[in-house]
Amino acid sequence: MADTITIPSSTGLPNRQKVELPELAAYKPISSYVPKYGDYIVWSGWLSTWHGFITNYDQDGYVHVIFSGLPMLLVTMDPEEQAKETRKVLLSKIKQSVGEFAVLSSEKAQQVWYV
Repeated sequence: MADTITIPSSTGLPNRQKVELPELAAYKPISSYVPKYGDYIVWSGWLSTWHGFITNYDQDGYVHVIFSGLPMLLVTMDPEEQAKETRKVLLSKIKQSVGEFAVLSSEKAQQVWYV
């Protein structure tokens, strides 16, 4: 159930309207994740965190991910750098992880975190 807030009359809206707030974050178990092109993936280790985008999923059960230490670098890489920083990760490893991977996927009109 979504929360509601009352908008003060100082905003110019008539009669202090009540507005329903959208869900802040939706999440599902990572075991139910199905990869899609462009999904944002985060890998966390003991001393480092890597950010990436899924670029491919092959028949052998591997997900191809462009990884970088900073999210900003992902969108500024040229094609040669992208190829150099692409890693293959078993989908089963992602789906069975406990706190190691998190994936932000777009399902219909809603963003969903798989954790």
